[in-house]
Amino acid sequence: VEPGDRSIFYNDEDFSFKDVVFYGNEATLLIFDTLFFCVVDLGAQSFVLAAVLTYIEQTGRWWGPRYLPGSFTPPPFRPSRELELCVMYSDFGCCDYQKDQELLAKYYRIMDNFDYDGYSRCAGFVLELLCQECSPYAAHLFDAEDAQTPVRTLPGLCPDYCEEFWSKCDSTIPLLSGKPDVGKVTAILPLSGPEQVGLVWVYLPDRSRLEKPFLNITKAVLTSSWEGDERGFLGLTFHPRFKYNRKLYVYYTVEVGLDERIRISEFRVSARDMNMVDHASERVILEIDEPASNHNGGQLLFADDGYLYIFTGDGGMAGDPFGEYGNAQNKSTLLGKVLRIDVNNNDRGPLYRIPYDNPFKNEPCSRPEVYAYGVRNMWRCSVDRGDSQTKEGKGRIFCGDVGQNKFEEVDIIEKGRNYGWRAREGFACYDKKLCANTSLDDTLPIYAYPHKVGKSVTGGYVYRGCQYPNLNGLYIFGDFMSGRLMALQEDVNTGSWNYNEICMGMGQTCTFPGLINDYHQYIISFGEDEAGELYFMSTGFPSATSPSGTIYKVVDPSRLGKPQRICGLAGCLWRKWNTRWSQHKGQSRSADQHRKRVPQKTWEGRVIALEEGPTEQIANMWVDQETGTSGQLMPPVPTTPLVIGSIRLAVKDYSIPQIDLFAEMNGVVLDDNVFSSQGPLRVEYPHKTKALVFEKSNYEGDCLDISSDVYNLKEKPIDGKGGKEDKQKTLSTVGSIKILGGLWVGYLEANFEGRQYILEEGEYPHFSDWGASEGTLLSLRPVITDLLCPHVRLFKEKHFGHLGLAVDLMGAVVNMEEVGGDNKIQSIDVISGVWVAFEKPGFSGEGYILEKGLYASPEDWGALSYKISSIQPILHLGCVRRCPIYREHVCIGEG
Repeated sequence: VEPGDRSIFYNDEDFSFKDVVFYGNEATLLIFDTLFFCVVDLGAQSFVLAAVLTYIEQTGRWWGPRYLPGSFTPPPFRPSRELELCVMYSDFGCCDYQKDQELLAKYYRIMDNFDYDGYSRCAGFVLELLCQECSPYAAHLFDAEDAQTPVRTLPGLCPDYCEEFWSKCDSTIPLLSGKPDVGKVTAILPLSGPEQVGLVWVYLPDRSRLEKPFLNITKAVLTSSWEGDERGFLGLTFHPRFKYNRKLYVYYTVEVGLDERIRISEFRVSARDMNMVDHASERVILEIDEPASNHNGGQLLFADDGYLYIFTGDGGMAGDPFGEYGNAQNKSTLLGKVLRIDVNNNDRGPLYRIPYDNPFKNEPCSRPEVYAYGVRNMWRCSVDRGDSQTKEGKGRIFCGDVGQNKFEEVDIIEKGRNYGWRAREGFACYDKKLCANTSLDDTLPIYAYPHKVGKSVTGGYVYRGCQYPNLNGLYIFGDFMSGRLMALQEDVNTGSWNYNEICMGMGQTCTFPGLINDYHQYIISFGEDEAGELYFMSTGFPSATSPSGTIYKVVDPSRLGKPQRICGLAGCLWRKWNTRWSQHKGQSRSADQHRKRVPQKTWEGRVIALEEGPTEQIANMWVDQETGTSGQLMPPVPTTPLVIGSIRLAVKDYSIPQIDLFAEMNGVVLDDNVFSSQGPLRVEYPHKTKALVFEKSNYEGDCLDISSDVYNLKEKPIDGKGGKEDKQKTLSTVGSIKILGGLWVGYLEANFEGRQYILEEGEYPHFSDWGASEGTLLSLRPVITDLLCPHVRLFKEKHFGHLGLAVDLMGAVVNMEEVGGDNKIQSIDVISGVWVAFEKPGFSGEGYILEKGLYASPEDWGALSYKISSIQPILHLGCVRRCPIYREHVCIGEG
């Protein structure tokens, strides 16, 4: 757009619209006046009357818009008097001296609320934000161009600036906006989430959206633009082992012939592009006929047991009219149910299996997939992570179940339970005859609310993040129709749940249904990030094609977090400091991933800087230096007790800080040299996986015979893959292992988390033989893949930036620097084979197993740093490779 064609919007202040609308169009007005005079003269046949009417028409309009020298000039302009506050717009802007004085007075009113520290942090922000009213682009910043959009109370901010402003001066927002309670729920992510028409988009950390969608099933999805159409793309969840198998599951509605169906499909992410699903990989796991177009359910999730849960609606229409008791009470149909299936290890054999403990598995005429029944149309369910310290509540499944005519309800889903529909709606009877049936044995909701509050519940999450500990344990949910945000808090003494409403704005706002909150009314869904922080999505129009969807983050403006709580992507970690540290000596420590400072009292007094790495002794720096006989200063005596008053992080990065302090010297620290150089890693039987895990050293004690994934050695296996004797065995410790076939990876923590131990074929009579310091191996899995023709690409930049390609390898590298490479590696593309990357040269230091696939950042392969100094492939014994041209192979003997 050329500058002369660009419209400029501004506040007209004391000038009327008519004074400026014809500015610069005097010639056009002269022609209009002439024509006006001629028409009147011709019609009235009176020269005098035509002259008088033309003069009246010109009065107050002709001379004003000409803007002769010295008269008003429309903004942007150069003010006639120097500005005192917004001096950056003294040459060209939208504020005159009077407006500048008004902003100056507001600036003083705001800053009078702060002490010196607050003034030094926020004065610059407040000045910049106030003076945006003087910007030549003020109309754009305050959304004033569109008459249908309410003018902002604060200007629009760039993401980086907004984050910095919020982190330093969020308390100024109510003062700047004039709304005392603004900020209780704040929109910070203007994103379009998954779309009901069948699209899912990928957003990068800078909140930009990739051009191509992550998933596009619009051609298959059945939906429409009708207001309130419940069909479409309704749910998505990632497999718990997505990192390794790249699988995800999708819930959507389809039309097959004249029938409408619910379809549950499995997809894989493309091996060549981690930001796009391989649409050809779709496998239909389950289809369910829908007798009507509504009550489609839509939730998919994996619970703590590793199984896939599917939440279906009752089939539609009013009152569940299907059959004598309705679909929801009929256990021979999958509608109106919570289903639980096992989709693990389904690459061969059936697409899903029935978990061994499903409650109706052996009941005649009941579908074995049914986990719970008697639900109407559960919309949005979630799994409680549990309290970060006590784990209280962990694993509970919360659901919102949409009601019929009178009540909405929230349930906690448990195995085998009947949740009452259509006998009950909330706590009240709906079908009185069925409600009176003594064999109903239904479970009541934890909470229900009437339709004067809202008419369509949207289930939420129990908040378990660490940024806002005041919210810990609150179940936060909403209502689609009324737009209300609500919260439930459990009374641990009575077991009841107490209701609270979440409201933005003044207290009286919540008493009027039309003025509940300042966001799009129709709350579609809730979600949480890796750290447990809570978000919700809403739209301004209840249709699949609505263009106004927005994601909001739930924020507690009080932010009363405890200082010893550490937030990171892995959730909340707590460091329990023993108060005796202020009285007793601390003479050894290990600081990992960060530099720490150890001052005396509440970050006062002298300071010791602790670098990364172990230190066997900390000299008592508080002791004054002594002068020796030679006149030289003597170092502090290291055996003198060291009193630590307080400790804090001095340098931040994106990893989780860790430090271990020991009251005595020579404290136990894990040996960093876990993987030593012992030649290439080799496997003879990569596809015949078998391992014997013993409770004690030297292959003594209880033994587990395993051939597939074990998520937790301390819990009873639930996949039924072991022998009859092994089925109920668990191991409290792991003292020795025999790997009879395949390559295995052991993990320090359950669910394949924590430190990794690579186990080749062979015997390990003691836990030190695989590099552990104690027998605390908790999970174990085989690596099943083609070991032939290994090929890997290492990138210096995240997300595989080709300009950052560091090295392209087909063989082992003992030291990256010796081959002209760089040990700074931030993303990896394993094209074929299985590789082991090491942080130190010579295949030593922390090691990471890399299977075929894409690793966009160090976190994806389990590292806390980007350093890779050596790397080697795992070789298949007995195979001769012919890789460069045709990728053929010849095997000798069994493989």
